[in-house]
Order: sequence, then C-alpha cells, then structure tokens
Amino acid sequence: MFSQESLPILSVSAMRAVAFCLLGACASPQALPVPPHPVDGGVEFSLVLSDAQSVAVAGNFNEWSHAAHPLERGDGGRWSCVVPLPEGEHIFMFVIDGDQWMSPPLADDFVEDGFGQRNGVVVVKGK
Repeated sequence: MFSQESLPILSVSAMRAVAFCLLGACASPQALPVPPHPVDGGVEFSLVLSDAQSVAVAGNFNEWSHAAHPLERGDGGRWSCVVPLPEGEHIFMFVIDGDQWMSPPLADDFVEDGFGQRNGVVVVKGK
C-alpha cells in the first residue's frame, strides 16, 4: 500500500491521462490523450472517444461552430483535425454527436465557461 507521502505529484494533465487509461480508454499507446499541439498547417486537436458518431472542435476561433472543424476518426478511437490558428490564446470545447459539449481532457489551460463547464485554452506562440 502507498502512503500519501510516497505518491508522486502529478500535473492535472497527467492525472487526466492516467484516469482515461484506468477507465479503459487507452487500449494502446496511440489511444493516449494528447493536448492540442502545433503541427504543419496549424494546431492539431484530438480526442480519444471510441463510441462517438461525430466529433468537432468549436471555439472562439470559429464562432463556436459545430460544423466548421469536424475531427476525423482514426485508429484506437482517436479523432483529430488540424486547425490553422493565429498566434494568441484560443478557447475551445469538443462537440460530440452534434449536441453534447465536452470539456477537453487536456489543454494548455482552462477557463470557466459560465455554464458550469470548463473551456480549454490553447496558446499558439509565434515562430
């Protein structure tokens, strides 16, 4: 048994990743949750959610549109898309099956959305 003093201190992001794996969402390494990150062409948003029929990312960068940035289903239940974003802070959430708003499991930061949930924040830095 572990004592409280012997447990490692984990960041909130790391704790969420561990929780996702413990809940069975991480069947393989490619199914691990990943925060939004820069790639060629913009920022890649991804979400591991094997039972969804559709996933989109909505935020202040697309006027909170459910349809502007759909994610594509990939291996291991991972959904992803690349969104071209300018430098700055951008607030976002995921929309599951067209009408279920979901706070992102991982982000650079989080802010309250005024409706009882938390929006993710992704920070795009200049090159």
